[in-house]
Amino acid sequence: MYTARCAWLVGEGEALDAVGEALAGHACVVERVGTRAVAPWMARVRAGDVVTVPNLIVLTDEVAFGGETPPLEVLSARPPWRLLPVVVVCERDDAARCRAAYAGGAASWVVLEDSESRAEIAEAFARYWLDTALLPEAVAST
Repeated sequence: MYTARCAWLVGEGEALDAVGEALAGHACVVERVGTRAVAPWMARVRAGDVVTVPNLIVLTDEVAFGGETPPLEVLSARPPWRLLPVVVVCERDDAARCRAAYAGGAASWVVLEDSESRAEIAEAFARYWLDTALLPEAVAST
């Protein structure tokens, strides 16, 4: 099922929390997947067994590159996921991981390391992805 303005936030941490709050503040349905739930979530994604297909997927850098088959790799290789913007959010800048994220299919790499500006950056992130960028209408069929 397609839901307008829906985002999956996968992982844990202050940066992802800030992004989630900002997206929710813009009438975005935010579905959280904690670090412990990544493996079952990935199994459902691979099988196409999801109720709601989002317009935006946000991964922490730990999740994006974790596991035997990193989620970023899976999402960038399979429809409908490869049609959706996948953003990697991190709490520290790492040029090598940034390059790897873009090479792996990420639409954006966002650093939210300074707690003083974290809310401001998260707000700008939400405005961009919800009000500026054209998000695709995802479909549940693969």
